[in-house]
Formats: sequence, C-alpha cells, structure tokens
Amino acid sequence: MENRIISESERNNKAAMTAHIIEVVVMLIFCLLQTAEGLRTGVLFLFDIILGIAPIIAEAYFWKKDRDTAMIKHLVGYGFAVFYTYTLFTSSNNMVFVFVIPMILMVSIFNDTAYAIKINCGTVILSFLVNVLGAKTGKMGYEGMDDAIIMVVVMLLVAASSFYSAKISRANSNQKLNQAQEARKESEKLLADMSFISEKLHDGIKDIYGELEKLIKSSDVTKESIQTISAISQEVSAHANETASAEQENVSIIYSIDKRMQDLIQYIKM
Repeated sequence: MENRIISESERNNKAAMTAHIIEVVVMLIFCLLQTAEGLRTGVLFLFDIILGIAPIIAEAYFWKKDRDTAMIKHLVGYGFAVFYTYTLFTSSNNMVFVFVIPMILMVSIFNDTAYAIKINCGTVILSFLVNVLGAKTGKMGYEGMDDAIIMVVVMLLVAASSFYSAKISRANSNQKLNQAQEARKESEKLLADMSFISEKLHDGIKDIYGELEKLIKSSDVTKESIQTISAISQEVSAHANETASAEQENVSIIYSIDKRMQDLIQYIKM
C-alpha cells in the first residue's frame, strides 16, 4: 500500500481544526463551570454551545469534500473569533482573553500575512472595547485600569509576535521555494548537458561504425584481389610448366635430328 502524500494546505487545515476543537472544548468547560456557579445563565451557555460547535461542524463538512480547501482557514479564524467575542463580552472573568492567544499562534501556520493582520487587529480592538465598556459599566470582569492595561499590552505583544512569525515563516517559505527553483534549473541544465553529450557520443559511435563498415568492405575487396592474384599465379605457374615441358621436348627432337644427320653423313663417307 502506497503512502498518500499530504499537501501543505491539508496539513495546515488538520492542525488548525484540531486546535480549534481543543479550544472550543476548553472554553465550553469554562462556561459550564461558570453556569454551574451561577455566574452564567443557561441561555448564555446554550449560545456558547451553538457558536462554539457550529463552525467545527462546517469545517468537518468542507474537510470531507476537499481537504485542501481554504474554507477551513476562514472557519477556524472567523468562527472562533465570533465564539470568543461572545464569550468575552458575556463573561464575568477578565482572564477570558487568554483563550485567544493559542489560536492566534495557530493561525500563523497558514503563512497568510493579510489573514494574520485581520485576526490580530480584531483581537486588539476587542481588548480596547472590553476595557472601555468594562470601565463604564463595571461588567465583563473589569477590575481596574492596571488589569486593562496588562490585557491590552499582552494582546499587542501577541499580535506583533504573531505577525512577525508569519512574516518570517513566509520569507523562509519563499527562500525554500527559490532554492528549489534554482535546484530545478541546475538539474534541467545538467540534463541538457548530458543529453548533448549523449547525442555527440551517439554521433561519434555512428561515425566509427560507418568507418568500420568501410574497412570491412575494403578488407573484402582486398581478399577478393588476393584470391584473384593467387588464381592468376596458379595459371601462370601451370603455363610455365607447360612451356618448360614443350621446350624440353623440342630439345629432344632437335637432338634426335642432329644425331640422325651425323649418322647420314658417316654413311655417305663410306
């Protein structure tokens, strides 16, 4: 069984969804404890459940259709923002703001600077509003200017850190992308060089093969010439033998004639 390759967007969506579920469960437990202590009404807790779980259900729906969808990023960020805002303005505890910090850090994994700016600006603005309204009404867990300043400063620091982290992460991603593109260009150049060398080598082998064929043909011609010369030599040798035999026979005839002439001369003298 082959291991399925997980894309970056799918991995980010899964991590953000997991963090969102954990955050909602923890905040609902907090709201339930406040309800049990009489600090929160049952109606408010019912809205807590609806606002907390509804985005998670929507995320599961879009996840099932497409795990790379950008809808999950928006549902995690804006869905949790609605739930957090409602809880922040209806809670009697001024420490509710800390629940948003893990989610701010989590959404930075998407490397979306504009998205991070919106989320962080929203949390900072909410901090100002809660403290302003709390100072006027005495509600929403407002306990004095010192706590209000600490809350705003913490949210500013978290927002700045999140924005800077997202910026650095994007810069690192772009650098890796550029390095990958450079490596691809080098690989393409190397392949082109290898292809050129292979082509030249093929042409060289082809030329050598052509010369070898010419040499083989020349060898065949030389072999035929040698065979022809050998045949001619044999014929000349045979003819020479025949000529020598004929000459020897002529000498014998001449010698015989000479001897008979001498015999005839001797007979006449007598």
